Amino acid sequence: MAGLYKIATTLRNNWKKSVFGVAVLAWGANFLHKRQKTELIRRSYCQIAQQFGAQPLLPHLRARRVTVFLNPAARHGKAQSLYQTNMAPYLHLAGLEVQLVKTEREGEAQDYMGVLDDTDAIIIAGGDGTVREVVTGILRREDYHKIGHIPIGVLPLGTKNTLAKKLFGDDEDEVRWMAEASLAILEGDMRQIDVMRIKGEEKDKPVFALSSIRYGSLNEVELKKDALWYLGPLRGVYASLRSLWKGIPINVTFNYGIHEETNEEWYLQYKSTPASPASTQKRRWWSAFVPKSRIPNVSESTPTIDYEKITSEARSQPNTEVATSFLLLSCNDDKDRKFLRLKLRETFSKWYNFVQYCVQRASLLPVSSADDVEITEFTLLPQPKLDENTATCSLYIDNEEFSEVMPICVHLLPRRLTVFVPRPRESSSP
Repeated sequence: MAGLYKIATTLRNNWKKSVFGVAVLAWGANFLHKRQKTELIRRSYCQIAQQFGAQPLLPHLRARRVTVFLNPAARHGKAQSLYQTNMAPYLHLAGLEVQLVKTEREGEAQDYMGVLDDTDAIIIAGGDGTVREVVTGILRREDYHKIGHIPIGVLPLGTKNTLAKKLFGDDEDEVRWMAEASLAILEGDMRQIDVMRIKGEEKDKPVFALSSIRYGSLNEVELKKDALWYLGPLRGVYASLRSLWKGIPINVTFNYGIHEETNEEWYLQYKSTPASPASTQKRRWWSAFVPKSRIPNVSESTPTIDYEKITSEARSQPNTEVATSFLLLSCNDDKDRKFLRLKLRETFSKWYNFVQYCVQRASLLPVSSADDVEITEFTLLPQPKLDENTATCSLYIDNEEFSEVMPICVHLLPRRLTVFVPRPRESSSP
């Protein structure tokens, strides 16, 4: 009894050290628990992969040959370590013949895809940028009909992992998520997905996207506020004010249109279109302390969005000008309907309305939704810059930023690629 009393007295007299010791012990116990759970998940998936490797192989057949494109720079330089720990063991245990290609520069995966042959599957171990490079390399090939049927596997090693979330969902347990993506390649279940072909000034070198094309001030805030997680609900305020302070316009003005495949005059028309002057607003003395916002006079210079012209079967020239704060063009997941989904949001009349909306989004409060339109082709013709110092919104293709916004023509290529998808499992899966 005296010993317990002595221990309690010591803890009371050294309460700061006691609290610190308890916190360290709790952190250590939680770390060991997570580590044990992770090892159990890996072991269970390794046992599943071994079952594929134990299957007999006929003498006249060879092992499946897969080509893995690994971007070591993805996930802030952790991609190679994550691949070797959470993905490579399953592929080797299943008996696959793995050819690993590590990319060292931007565009290397796209160049390698131009000469790739003799492979049974293509595996992309990286983020959205690596996926876009590989897909562009496949679809640009003249002999696409020879390799277009090769299935593609996606291993989520990037920051956004848009396509992986679309195929496998979003799992809070990262180790299990990576294992499920690897297991989908072994099981061999596949489906076809749509692709967006994007033509710019160089029409013979189109770019391809699988998830989305974004443009507008709200996209600038939405895609960059994730890095401000430490600000909590204030990240929406900071991201919107920073966007305003840089002079990025709240509302963007552009021309849209729908075009036939053979129409190549849309870019020439853009080159000859004069830039519309930005609206001037009377500024008071206190305006020097408020971020400058370039808000076009929507009521006078820009007509209301006419969705009948967008969805019309008649292919019109790009002569309709609209203003919006949010543009999202994405592929549709419906297997029976082949179209692009276009979302446009109304403009903001005042800069503080823009900030208020961003705060509500960051705080997960209900906000007004964007209008939804179904189209098959789309042309984006941004307003040319008045001068070199004018700030503009960036264009995001599959979450990759293109600061120099050029006119683009987007066309839907339905069911163009084949990808591995997970097999439905019961709740008792590992």
